[in-house]
Amino acid sequence: MPNAFYNNTEINVSIRNHLEKELGEYNRINFAYAIMNKKDPTDFAVISNKTEWFSFYTQHNYQFIDPILMTASLRITPFSWHESIATNKDAKKKYYFPNGEIL
Repeated sequence: MPNAFYNNTEINVSIRNHLEKELGEYNRINFAYAIMNKKDPTDFAVISNKTEWFSFYTQHNYQFIDPILMTASLRITPFSWHESIATNKDAKKKYYFPNGEIL
């Protein structure tokens, strides 16, 4: 996935504005919209209204241990957050960095 796909400011601002509009009635809800290349999880971006936390998240590559993203990387069908965490079945997946390192 080309970097321009998820680092496109115009698209990301549009997504963020839409999420803020739709979630506005829920007063102070935090949201995150993640975009990740399944073949190379280092290609990753987050659109969120909690930017300081997700800056920390991306700087520390938490997408490699996040159970929701790990589950999403293995499927194309919807799943509940609870299902993913409760079963923890996807926690055994290995991630391969472009340099050959394995997580």
